[in-house]
Amino acid sequence: MRNTLDELLKIRSLDVYNYYIADLYSGNRVVPKKNITNPFLLPQKQDTPSFNVFKANDGKYIFNDFATGDKGDCITFVQRMENVPRREARMIINHRILLPQSRKYQEEY
Repeated sequence: MRNTLDELLKIRSLDVYNYYIADLYSGNRVVPKKNITNPFLLPQKQDTPSFNVFKANDGKYIFNDFATGDKGDCITFVQRMENVPRREARMIINHRILLPQSRKYQEEY
């Protein structure tokens, strides 16, 4: 049985955020529910960081910024970071993030 991208993102959506914003966290890993400056506003930093990533009821990680109103799933996040349409964001996630990491895991085992 093949996993669709949507099924993979239920368990791997945090990997997408780590790819883009891990360096904004101490420890270089996204910490769910910890507020950071909104990455869409960089290089400007917010005085009071209000952007965070949290796990939704369906298991996917969602971003939210209480100050700016920015929110969405990891696909929307990539759309905003790369300034691309949703379809292209899905391809970026698959080819840049999920496939290379899958190959890395296969090589380790």
